This record gives sequence, C-alpha cells and structure tokens, in this order.
Amino acid sequence: MKQISIATNNSKLGAIPNTSLLPGRDCLNFKNCISKCYAVPIVKQYKNTKLAWSNNGKVLRDNPESYFRSFFDRKRVLPGMYRIHVSGDFISQSHVNGWIDIARDYPSVKFMAFTKSYALNFDNRPDNLEIIFSVFPDTKLAESKNNSGELYTSKIADDDNNWHKIPHDIRLAWLDNGKESRMPDNTFNCPAVKDKTIKCADCKTC
Repeated sequence: MKQISIATNNSKLGAIPNTSLLPGRDCLNFKNCISKCYAVPIVKQYKNTKLAWSNNGKVLRDNPESYFRSFFDRKRVLPGMYRIHVSGDFISQSHVNGWIDIARDYPSVKFMAFTKSYALNFDNRPDNLEIIFSVFPDTKLAESKNNSGELYTSKIADDDNNWHKIPHDIRLAWLDNGKESRMPDNTFNCPAVKDKTIKCADCKTC
C-alpha cells in the first residue's frame, strides 16, 4: 500500500499536521480563484511538494481505500489538531465521507477544512470536523430573513453560478483584499495577516 504524504512543518500552520492535493486538478470549483491561488506558486517553486501533493491526489482517485487507510495506520501519531487541504479541495462526496469516518474514529482530534465545494453534503459530520466555506470578493451570496425578520447569508453561488444553501452550522471565511465590503462587523480577523510570527498552532481560533 502506498502511503500518502502528511506535512508537519507549514510556515503558517506551525506544527499542525496537514494533507494537501494539487491546486486546480484536485478541486471542484476553481475557475474564478485558480489565478490567485496561493498554492500555485508553491508547486511551481518546490518540486518535492508538487510530487507529494500530486501523489496524494493520485492515491485518492485511484485507490481511495488506500488513501484513507493511511490515516488509520498512523492513528497513534495524530495530535489534537489536523488541517485538511492546505492545497486542493474535496473532489467528491465519497471524499467527504471518508474524512467524516476519520473524524469519527479520532474523536479527540479537531479536524478543519476550508472549502469551495459548496455542492457536497457535509450534514452528517461529527462535531470535531469543522467545515468552513471560503468566500472571495467575487463570490455571489444571497440573503434571507430569519423568523425574527433579520437578514442572514443563506445561499452561495459556485463559479458556474449554481446556487447552494449554506448549512446553519457552516461558517464563512472571507478573503479580505481591500475589495470585500460584505463582512459582518463581528468577523474575526486572522492575526497572522499582520504578524507573520503567529502560527495557527498558537492561535487555534478557527
């Protein structure tokens, strides 16, 4: 069985282990973001990183059972937090379901993934699997009124302009490039944007 690559030394995450796929190839909804994806320069610059991410995606597509078995085989070394997809995204419902199974098998580990695969179903995930929808300045959003008459963001459009309901337990992560005016007033601002010495392993807010 071919093992996948699990990284443990990311410049932003710190010591939080993470698994990645190739940007674009291993994404469902990337037409509008691939040109500004932070992972693209990484695979162009670092050959070994590209090979590792490419192999992860190949194993996932060709032998998904082997892909997820790699995590169960390493059960004793997984710490308290795990980041899914520094690069890449969920590519199918079975991919999502595989991570749901892993999260259930590791109840003491908090898993987290940012995603633009809005069309997939994340409803049956356990509490230790956090899914956050990524929102870019050109991402279309729709609002609805709740029972109290208050407006809330209820739907999100993918890059093909298909609309998807935002589940009540999924948060939004906003890319603030100076052009985003829709962020709520209580939005948490990532401290690492201003201070590069702060790592996700230190902050742990997301």
